[in-house]
Amino acid sequence: MYCPNPFADELGTIYHIDAYTNSIINTLYFAPHELYSASIYGHYGLFYIIPCKLLRILGLNEWLAVAAAIAITGGICFALGYWTLHKMVRSDTVYYLSVLACTVVSTEIFWGQYFQMLPHRLLFQTVMMACFLKIYTEQDKHRRHVFMAIGWLASACAILWNIEIGAVCALVWTIGIAFLESQERGKWSLIVIIKNIAFLAGAFFLAYGIVNLYNIAVGGKGISVSTFIYPIGSKSYVIEKLYLPLMNSWGPYFAVIASFLVVLGYYFMDFLHLRLSIRQLMMLLAAIMGYGVYTYYINRPVEGTNASICIFPLVFVLTVLCDNYFGDSDGSLHGILRKPAQSGTSLFALTILVSMALASVSTFGKTLSEKISTTYDETLFKETKSELLEKIPEGTVAFGTATAQLFAYANMDTGLYFADWEDLVDLSKKMSENGIVNPDAEKFLVQSLIDGNYEYILVYSEPSQERYLLDKYEEIDSIEYNSMCWKLYRKTLEGTTS
Repeated sequence: MYCPNPFADELGTIYHIDAYTNSIINTLYFAPHELYSASIYGHYGLFYIIPCKLLRILGLNEWLAVAAAIAITGGICFALGYWTLHKMVRSDTVYYLSVLACTVVSTEIFWGQYFQMLPHRLLFQTVMMACFLKIYTEQDKHRRHVFMAIGWLASACAILWNIEIGAVCALVWTIGIAFLESQERGKWSLIVIIKNIAFLAGAFFLAYGIVNLYNIAVGGKGISVSTFIYPIGSKSYVIEKLYLPLMNSWGPYFAVIASFLVVLGYYFMDFLHLRLSIRQLMMLLAAIMGYGVYTYYINRPVEGTNASICIFPLVFVLTVLCDNYFGDSDGSLHGILRKPAQSGTSLFALTILVSMALASVSTFGKTLSEKISTTYDETLFKETKSELLEKIPEGTVAFGTATAQLFAYANMDTGLYFADWEDLVDLSKKMSENGIVNPDAEKFLVQSLIDGNYEYILVYSEPSQERYLLDKYEEIDSIEYNSMCWKLYRKTLEGTTS
């Protein structure tokens, strides 16, 4: 996930990288999280302030600090996922298969940088599963209550990080805690249910309050709930462009859903009667979480029928199914074959795990080679950095695709902090059509250009972006790298006097 040269990525491409990291870079300059600067991926930028600032102190430039912080976050994500599997699985062989199966996300499916998936949409799934396991295995009542409080705080952080994934994680946490407390009482309690629903609402409003406190602290304004849950609550954002049609019924998409539904159906009655063991409850919660994130409205991550968005819940369910069969045996062929009643489901799960593990192993070398020759190679871009420092006058501001990353690499400030261009304009629209999906962001840009009276502006070379400068600015220079071009504009005499 480490990406020192985002401009050379051939899969995620700079457009996806810009769409994700623009909000982080804005937040590093303490820009408010208001509608004009809203990211469709949440308020995750707040989590990166401290680690990025620390990495800057250690000598990394601003972009490398962002790249390293994202990679560290991804490492935490995998570490928590592997720790949970390790604690739940008895067979070493099954565990090692599950470890390899999880890596298929970064070796086979997204061998480029697609931060919107990894670590973004996977992080809090593993955090919540780890919290569940810690709660259910803790014997000391006082420590259990402490970890419960940590879990509710993690639920608020999940909502703050990403509203859609966070809502699913917080809901699953609520279900799990309500079950545990009711199981201790010996029956379902209405008071327990109401209390945990109230805690769920509290987690949401805690996340909402944190954003507003941050905005006020940096000189911004409080935001409404509809802005907080952007783009779901937006009247202008074209959410339909994130939709995908349902996959073929015979494809892997429905096979993954069926896997989760089988677990839900198998354990549902035991759940109602409070008869689930720790392993069974963990499987059920993993299935609910996986089903929730796999079918939610932004299902672009499942394009091509891959299950990357729910890889950890899916692998967890498959691994425990395998372990229920192989983990109880003595390792001999006779020990395995003496339990034919469990063999069907477990062998099916084993087949999928082996396939995923083989895919990871077989593509690792190619993936590593691609990364070394693209995103890991800073050599050519260092020349572009020198060119940037030489050509760009002091006080130049910048906007448009990849300008935030370009300036961050040179430790320069764009001076304009608003939504990433990919989610400001519907790129499928023609120039003659109204393709603006975040009018507040465009209004902020136009007003900033008027109020700022900037002499020099760098902009990505693309008609929908350059059009804001054509009346009062003239092109005087350009910077090119890897088929991308940024143009430097200077205010004309007419623009200065108008």
